[in-house]
Amino acid sequence: MATISSSIFNLSRVQNAVFTIESERVISYFLTSFNLPGLSIGTVPLANPFKEHVEPGGTLSYEELSVECLVSENFDNWKASVDWLQTASTGFTFPATNEGKTVRRSGSIVLLTNNGNRFGDIGIINMFPTNISSIDFDMQNSEPVPLTFSMTLQFESYKVNFDTNAEI
Repeated sequence: MATISSSIFNLSRVQNAVFTIESERVISYFLTSFNLPGLSIGTVPLANPFKEHVEPGGTLSYEELSVECLVSENFDNWKASVDWLQTASTGFTFPATNEGKTVRRSGSIVLLTNNGNRFGDIGIINMFPTNISSIDFDMQNSEPVPLTFSMTLQFESYKVNFDTNAEI
């Protein structure tokens, strides 16, 4: 039976994650939650005279990326997200060209330890938003509650990188 050394296995959890999107200017989002999307390759059924069996499929597919973000004080990150989503759609008209519009963007989710040190990142390639949630304003809360919104994104691929030398 394998043993796990306490010196290499740290049970501390991620305290902060920052989502950045590359564009004309860098847009940053402090995340309250996100999912690391699942992926699958599917299967291909193959038959021979004795038995049907399956082989690994050749197409890699990813689940959607969902992030929940804190709204910045002047709503910059929410406004930038809405503008990005609207870039893909011009409403009720069909555009003659799509010149100058950047619908797909790359970015990353930077993972921080509870000490604020970077220990990893998830690089996301060619993503675009498919949904931005509403922002709920509740004026009856006795304690201040930060405003948040959720964003759902489709993407081409992602790569997870962990810094093995990071101070945790």
